[in-house]
Parts: sequence; C-alpha cells; structure tokens
Amino acid sequence: MLRQCARARHRTFTSINNPVVPTPPSLNMQRNNLLGEVEALATRGQLNEALSLFYTLQPPPTQTHSNQTYATLFHACARHHCLQQGLSLHHYMLAHNPITPPDLFVSNHLINMYSKFGYLDHARQLFVEMPRRNLVTWTALISGYAQRGRAVACFRLFAAMLAHYLPNEFAFTSVLSS
Repeated sequence: MLRQCARARHRTFTSINNPVVPTPPSLNMQRNNLLGEVEALATRGQLNEALSLFYTLQPPPTQTHSNQTYATLFHACARHHCLQQGLSLHHYMLAHNPITPPDLFVSNHLINMYSKFGYLDHARQLFVEMPRRNLVTWTALISGYAQRGRAVACFRLFAAMLAHYLPNEFAFTSVLSS
C-alpha cells in the first residue's frame, strides 16, 4: 500500500500530460478575505487596525464591492466616538467612488454617524441627496435632531416622514424626548 501511494505521488507530480499545480486563490477571493478581516477587526473594536488594513488594499476597493465594509467601518467610527477617522473614511470613499452615490445601507450608516457627532448639516445634506430613503434613514436623522435638542427640526422631519412611513419605536421615542 505504501509503495502504491509513493508511485501515485510520483506519477502525479512528474506527469507531463497532467501536471498538478496548486491553483493560487483568485484576487477576488483574497480581496474578499481581506475585507472580511477588516470587518472583523472593526467589529472587535480594533478600528485603527481595520482602517489601516482597509487603506492598504490596492487598488482601493470600489464602493460597489465593499458596501458592507464601509457600513461596518462607519458604524464602528460612530460607536467608538472616532469622528476624525469617520470623516477621513468618508472622504476616502468619495475620492475613490466619485460618480456612484452611496447605497441606502451605507448612507444610513453615514447619516447615523454624522448625527451622533452632531454634524446635523452633513447628515441632512446626505438625506436630501439620497435617491431613496427608508424608515431607518428618517429615524436616524430624527434621532440626531432629538439628541441635539433641535425639537422643531425633529418634529418637522417626523411629520414629513408620516407621509411615507409609519414610525417605529425609535422615531416615537426621539420625538417624545424632544
């Protein structure tokens, strides 16, 4: 049995007609693995390491291929009170994706991040420029206004939202706290 295995290995590696050459992982698979590692680092609270790895990807990831990663990083910036990193990441995203507007998921995370930091003008501008919004979009901005004591803006936005969506408990809580 041992000799058969030795002969089989010899034939496999020396055969000219059917060489066995290990196939390297595709570039896309490597990129996806790296983006997964970036997300894992950000989720574990290692934001600086996650951003460092993200910024080293060459060519830079297009937003289309890394929406989940961008959203995870913006969420981590907001959660860990890292305004400067969030601003830098947003500028980086815009510089590498100048034509494509962020998708709904990424835009919601951006509005949430800017709202948490009190950059309500930035959040509002993103909101206005969005081609499509959902209940999360509206609620993120309503909550931002409520948290910053902007009751009139909070109520106006809430009233406008009612034409499109029924409020969830977060929107109600924000309006009531105003």
